[in-house]
Amino acid sequence: MKRLLFLVVLGTLALSSSSCDASPAAATVNGVEISQSTLNGDLNQLASNSYALCASEIMQGGTISVAGVGTTSDGSTNAVTTTVAANELQSLIVDELYRQALTRHGATVTTADVEAATVDYRNQLSLASQNGTPCGLPASTLLDRLPDGFIQAQATALASQEKLAQTIGKVDVSTGALMSYYDNHLSSFNQPCLNLIVATSSAAAQAIHNAVAIGATFAEASQMSGVASNSPTDGEAPCVAPSAVTSTFGAQIATTIDALADGQLASPIPWTETSTATQYWLVVQMRGHNLVPFEQAESSIRTGLLTQSGAITDAETEVSRSARSSSVNVDPRYGTWSAAKGLSVPASPPAKFVPNPSANQPAPSSSPLGLGSGPSGGSGG
Repeated sequence: MKRLLFLVVLGTLALSSSSCDASPAAATVNGVEISQSTLNGDLNQLASNSYALCASEIMQGGTISVAGVGTTSDGSTNAVTTTVAANELQSLIVDELYRQALTRHGATVTTADVEAATVDYRNQLSLASQNGTPCGLPASTLLDRLPDGFIQAQATALASQEKLAQTIGKVDVSTGALMSYYDNHLSSFNQPCLNLIVATSSAAAQAIHNAVAIGATFAEASQMSGVASNSPTDGEAPCVAPSAVTSTFGAQIATTIDALADGQLASPIPWTETSTATQYWLVVQMRGHNLVPFEQAESSIRTGLLTQSGAITDAETEVSRSARSSSVNVDPRYGTWSAAKGLSVPASPPAKFVPNPSANQPAPSSSPLGLGSGPSGGSGG
């Protein structure tokens, strides 16, 4: 997904909500116009819908300060920073470069492609929200509250990227191919479900193990002394992919856990938590296994094949290369375009576009922009 690349905050731009747009194009890409109303529609959505803003912050990896530092001439706060406007316009330009690359390859995004990308976007947003969301909502709640048009725009942009990757990399992501992969890699989708207590000492771990062995439940044992604060609640860990066990505990411990039969209790296992170098002991029981149905695994298989094959990277490379030979013209209020840096905010926005110049913040040093991939959130013109 495309990251928002933060630029300097130099001013604010007033937004127009008019559906009739006779103003010059915000940008043209090889003669194809990106209208002012298209850009304003995207910016207005970010400025007015907290859920769309929250989702954009999650996927783009940081806080987006949408509200302008000043106000419009009529006292309205309907303004956005030049930073946000430039980044949103850059996303629309990159989206157009992807569409034109697809045309060169004779490929077309179908309704089915957008439907698949919709699932992929929702899954990616959920994965990116595992440690919480900026708006404090669970990912499932946030997804339910996102405007349909916002999700459609994200999915459409993502579909173009996935389609170009499929075309360039000749990666088969048809349902049949994905089912074949699933059938041949069932062990990867057979999630271990663990009862787990992390103990602070070998003696505590052995006492907890002995209590479980003679009939105590893990919920009961989790209340014993010597239980570490990073133990799962009630000693019950969620069912996870085998790779998650490996990444958490290391390959050797993961192998020991994988060998447990359903219901089997392991002897205490020493474990060093790598980020803090703290020594713990694990009391583990294989509660059971959960085979993820193909319908739930389909999206991860598709995105995994596109990523691991290098097709996504190849598509990004082609678009970056084509940008160097493309004619991209940008309305000067949003900055200047170069294939190497993308869209750079002007050192000083044209005065007529700055609602309150005195509110501008001093400009820190600028950093270059790249042409990363990902949906822009464009809402259409």
